[in-house]
Amino acid sequence: MFEEAENDYLWVTRETPSAHYIDDIIFEFIDNEGGCQLNSKSRSQSNSYFDYDTNYCNMWTVMNGVGGFLGV
Repeated sequence: MFEEAENDYLWVTRETPSAHYIDDIIFEFIDNEGGCQLNSKSRSQSNSYFDYDTNYCNMWTVMNGVGGFLGV
């Protein structure tokens, strides 16, 4: 984990296994009428013109692992 603000956001970094790129991933928690909404973003710290959907997978893997995608 890189940084967090409790009940606000969680910022993590991940090193990709093959090319050893470092990616930043942020999960933002938003109060939504008594429920919780989660927004996320992922980006490579260096130029990666062909990331082969790695940034998407960074977010999907976490959300899928905790059961966060309902009906998808």
